[in-house]
Amino acid sequence: MKPVDFSKDDVQTVSQILQADPQQVPAIFLTESPSIQDTTDIPRQVFFSRDYQDLEMEKLWKKVWQAACLEQDLPKVGDRLVYDLADCSVLIARTAPGQIRGFYNACLHRGTQLQIGKGNGNFFQCPFHGWRWNLDGSLAHIPCRWDFPQVTEEAFHLPEIKVDIWEGIVFVNLDPDCEPLESYLENIPEQFNCISYPPSSRFTAVHIIKEMPANWKVTIEAFLESYHFMATHPQVLPFTGIAQCELYRRHARTILPVGVGSPYFGGQLDETAIARRIAVFEGVDPDLVDLPPGLSARAYAASAARQRLGADLGVDCSALLDTEALDVMSYFIFPNLVLTPSLGFPVMMKFLPHGDDPDSCLLELRVLLPTPVGQSPPQAKLHRLGREERWEDVPNFARIGAIFDQDTANLRRIQRGLKASCKPGVTFSQEQESILRHFHQVLALQLAQ
Repeated sequence: MKPVDFSKDDVQTVSQILQADPQQVPAIFLTESPSIQDTTDIPRQVFFSRDYQDLEMEKLWKKVWQAACLEQDLPKVGDRLVYDLADCSVLIARTAPGQIRGFYNACLHRGTQLQIGKGNGNFFQCPFHGWRWNLDGSLAHIPCRWDFPQVTEEAFHLPEIKVDIWEGIVFVNLDPDCEPLESYLENIPEQFNCISYPPSSRFTAVHIIKEMPANWKVTIEAFLESYHFMATHPQVLPFTGIAQCELYRRHARTILPVGVGSPYFGGQLDETAIARRIAVFEGVDPDLVDLPPGLSARAYAASAARQRLGADLGVDCSALLDTEALDVMSYFIFPNLVLTPSLGFPVMMKFLPHGDDPDSCLLELRVLLPTPVGQSPPQAKLHRLGREERWEDVPNFARIGAIFDQDTANLRRIQRGLKASCKPGVTFSQEQESILRHFHQVLALQLAQ
């Protein structure tokens, strides 16, 4: 069975699919942005130029809200961790019950980093000369205090960094004059009010940080669009439709429908065949799939997913919308956070530059699962993967990891090809890659400020 060419008229839209679901889907999930009419190429240098990366550091990373960690990473007073971004280093700590603060991670004596990695304590202490600060950042102790008459408690309070929290995600902003996080997020909180299990109700079941062999923008683009599925992910193509994109001022949302006839196969698969392809992907014996007459593959797969998820997670999934149980509903929060709250693909991804190397980046991924009522599941061990290590080898991540390995295999070739190309720009489609063009438009506006 080979994929066939198709026209736009052959595509069933996500809105049409969701409106056919048995539940009443919130209208906010049905909206779609019109095509971006601009077809100008994006200069390829933005993906490997060191000057461009330096500009991003000054105009982007030091100016925007960005996800640093989760509240659950700092459960006890005194817990602290470090959020590093190129030359910037932020010390984030739970300084009191219900309070998380951020400080520049540098001693005010001679600049030594106060913290490396995670830890806990009642104060922050420099390992070089023993200068000490209280958890609220106030100066606590200087050895030989008499020898520093110029030091005052007020002037040597640890400089703070803006911190705010949304849905259990700790955001930081290095710009003291930044807009509030609430306004920065625009309508994203409104969207998440319609999600059955938002991030704040979940725990980290899998946690991975991997060095990726490409620029952070090249890497994030590979996870924002699904146009590449036919060539890169053929195992999921038979049961996925065409993604629908909704663009906001800064941010965006895509919904990739699952359990539907793919236009790439032009009706070659019937409903039973589609449901069996889903079963194979999920590791279930396809011979066990038995669709009653008149039942669609999508309805069958959603019902099976609710039962499986409820049993596996120990939570009530009976009220999950079909789209929450099956589809890949992804929210992109500019500049580098992707949240997929649907339980069919429940991941949070964060893409960061890797030091000062424009040809690599770090991808931090969490699988976020609903927390069973009355339980406190242990947080997953962090797995750090080098460039050559496989996602698929991480425990409890093989099925999704195989997809990530396919994407990773492309990235090195993309990064090298961008440098080798004689074509001055990168070409995006009008609709299926509209989120990528929107991302670059927002980025360009941010860098021009």
